[in-house]
Amino acid sequence: MTRRTVGTILMLCLISAAAFAAGKTEEADFQQVEGKGNWVHTIDVSELEPGKYNILVRARDIAGNEQIGGPYNVFVDPASDLPGVTISYPILEQRVGERLFVVGTARDDDAVGYVEVRIDDGAFRRAEGTDYWSVLVPMANLDDGPHTVTARSVDIAGTEGPEISVVFNLDTTKPVATSESHESGVLISRKTTVQGSVEDANGVASLVLVTDAGETTLRLKGGRD
Repeated sequence: MTRRTVGTILMLCLISAAAFAAGKTEEADFQQVEGKGNWVHTIDVSELEPGKYNILVRARDIAGNEQIGGPYNVFVDPASDLPGVTISYPILEQRVGERLFVVGTARDDDAVGYVEVRIDDGAFRRAEGTDYWSVLVPMANLDDGPHTVTARSVDIAGTEGPEISVVFNLDTTKPVATSESHESGVLISRKTTVQGSVEDANGVASLVLVTDAGETTLRLKGGRD
């Protein structure tokens, strides 16, 4: 904030919008501004609660005449200076196999330094890229089932942003299908009924019978026992 003043004493006040609306501006709230020409004043808002505030500028000349400038509305939001991150893949509750590329974006008002990712309570590993990032996460030591991927971004000043997490389902166990009606090598003629079972720890989406060396496929129907 810059103003041009001549022969005046400048004071600046930052108060909550509610206090200003209630007419609770006190003399002790004003801070003297250095300089009587062009001026710049720094206000420490680190201890203020988030919310709407008003800035008032008071100019008083050598004759005692006074004028108030403002109120100028400002919003204090401590989180606005923190770097942010999003996870684009995997999405919530997505099923993934033996390889998982975690992909996402990051942002910061200065610049993103780097992004880190971890699975469950494991150690963070640094991703490749900054604004757009990705990382290959090893899955060999994880059991099938739900897991949590967590990402956080760090800006160029070393400030860590809030973590964001997505739950996904690891599914590396292949379904097992067996034939209960025909043994291998049995001779058949005309029509025949094929019967069997299929199992998978995470559920079966579909079952297909392949014949003629892969030339013919038939989608099978069935039910649960």
